[in-house]
Amino acid sequence: QEEKSEKPEKPEKPDHAGKAKTQKASMQPAVQEKTVDREWHNAQQQDTIESRKARSGRTAFWISLILILGILGGIYAYGYKYCGTHFMPGTRINGYECSGLTEEEAEAKFAEAANDYVLNIRFRGGSTEIVHAQEMGFEYKPDGSVGALLNQQDQLLWPKYFFEDSNYEIEPGGAYDDDLLTQALQALPELQEENMEKPKSAYIEFQDGNEEEAGKFVIIPETAGTTIDLVQLEAGVGDAAARYADLVDAEEISGAYVEAPLKSDDAKIISRCDDLNDIVGASITYELPDGDTMCLNSDVMKDWLVKDDDGKLVKDDEVWDEKLWEFLEKLAINSNTIGMDRQFQSTNRGLITVSGGDYGYMVNQVTEHDKLVKDLKKCKQDTRKPDYYITPYNDETENDGIGKTYIEVDLSAQHIWCYVDGQMVMESDCVSGDTTTGHGTPTGVFGIMFMLRDTTLRGVMQSNGKYEYETKVGYWMPFYDGCGFHDAWWRTAFGGTIYQGDGSHGCVNLPVSGAETLYQYCEDKMPVVVYY
Repeated sequence: QEEKSEKPEKPEKPDHAGKAKTQKASMQPAVQEKTVDREWHNAQQQDTIESRKARSGRTAFWISLILILGILGGIYAYGYKYCGTHFMPGTRINGYECSGLTEEEAEAKFAEAANDYVLNIRFRGGSTEIVHAQEMGFEYKPDGSVGALLNQQDQLLWPKYFFEDSNYEIEPGGAYDDDLLTQALQALPELQEENMEKPKSAYIEFQDGNEEEAGKFVIIPETAGTTIDLVQLEAGVGDAAARYADLVDAEEISGAYVEAPLKSDDAKIISRCDDLNDIVGASITYELPDGDTMCLNSDVMKDWLVKDDDGKLVKDDEVWDEKLWEFLEKLAINSNTIGMDRQFQSTNRGLITVSGGDYGYMVNQVTEHDKLVKDLKKCKQDTRKPDYYITPYNDETENDGIGKTYIEVDLSAQHIWCYVDGQMVMESDCVSGDTTTGHGTPTGVFGIMFMLRDTTLRGVMQSNGKYEYETKVGYWMPFYDGCGFHDAWWRTAFGGTIYQGDGSHGCVNLPVSGAETLYQYCEDKMPVVVYY
């Protein structure tokens, strides 16, 4: 302001010599000089007043600023100190309102809350029991966790707590009376002996039926039971109470429930189950002559296992082999058709029953046994026919296993027929074994053993070194133990009752032409049905 004021130029004072000149001047310039001097003086005074006002304003500003900062500093200092000893607004610990409380006051709140503390215990099966603080002598025990929270408050930035909430979760310290807790737990229904079920170990069982694992040994899982170990339960419950937990699950307490001695995931029981399945793992399906089947598989072999002294299923080699022979005997009974009664559709008598003979199937149990031993060790899966000593002419089941191609001999009628594929291709009268001398032709169903041309038939060797008889024939077709069809060129008559008194030694005598024709159709194992 002072710099901007323009000072009027001060006129020079006239010296004495100049007075003469001034006096000589006109009076107007003198008046102007006085006016300018007053203006300059007034300007100087105005500048001084304004300068003083400016200095006064600046002083007031700084004083106000210092006062404000002092007040704010005091407030901040108070807040800083307060934040170090009190929980700030918006503070909740474990759900309890702790705003403005000191550590001791917060501890007192927890101590008061401890009197109302209850612990829920959930047991296996879903039942829940409640234990109150008084029942277990429970009380609050400071452990420094509340003070630690107080120390975590940021004193430098304490104002921020007015704009944000602080929710803390801690595990406040708690103490209980061991004896009282034990008594409280012992009184619970779940710990009464009559209410506790003992655990059961896992075990191996053969799976029947149509389940996914049917036909196999499977592991039946252990039964957990509800038997409680009081010591372990008390330790877990006490730990939960010390943490002010609302709920503790007994199943989550290690060792609280007595476990089964053997569990389904135990390597030993898994290995034993696998071994048993390997022992009975084979499956051999036998195709029987009547079209049915007989199977040797796990359903059968499981019963061949025995229990050892520990009650475990094991394979006893002696018992196992005995059972194997028993199975083969059953297989033979179901497969063997030799000597069985057969229903036969005869030419002239209709449906008759023919018994005896050696035609059909006979299982070779010895060779089949050897095969099975190897197959069972390999867990082989197979479908096959049994190993036979004897097999028939074909696998036909019609005509009770005789089929449509056969030779029929009616001893009462002294007549034979030959059928091929159901068609009769020859017939002839015959002379059979002499029934009056005990040489009657055997009855039953037989099979042609072989065929020969131009051979000599001989009887039993006598004591004199000669055969009972020797007869040359052109066609020889035996079917049982020296008995068979052949031409009897020496006979002139056939049929009737010749066989009674003039019969053969058991063979069926035929005319030469009949024997020749029969020979043309005859084949090895061709069925021969002989009956009276």
